[in-house]
Amino acid sequence: MPNFSIRIAQWIDKEILYDIDLRCFDYPWDEGYWLYWFQETRVVFIVEDDGVPVGLLAGALNEDGLVIEKLGVKTAYRRQGASRLLLDACDDLTIQCLEKPRIHIVIPEPWLYPDNYDCVAGWIKATGFKAKLPYLKDYFHHGEDIDGVRCEREVD
Repeated sequence: MPNFSIRIAQWIDKEILYDIDLRCFDYPWDEGYWLYWFQETRVVFIVEDDGVPVGLLAGALNEDGLVIEKLGVKTAYRRQGASRLLLDACDDLTIQCLEKPRIHIVIPEPWLYPDNYDCVAGWIKATGFKAKLPYLKDYFHHGEDIDGVRCEREVD
């Protein structure tokens, strides 16, 4: 059983973040791009298992909550509660928003299909996100244009 803990990332963690990004995504951000995320309106969390970094979340705060730009957990640690721990940390941040706080994430449309290797439909449902229409036409550009599905969850 993993011994997860979470912490706010610092700019000196950019290599750790890049390493997790490489292991979780086909199109990782450049290592230098991670420095962009260390600004006042942005937040980056790292989830660790006994001090070993295993996942990350990068998001931007706005007037009605947090927009998650990247959330990933290394394959060996998935389905064990790491992403929930990251979302709980987001809940704590967004509860201070003036409006009814929400967490937003945009998912590539194919990731919601059950026959897709990267399917996250079960995770979306289990974590309380709900898809919002309309789809975001050509939101992702990775060799081909892919529509995005905006999902949100309210924070209690």
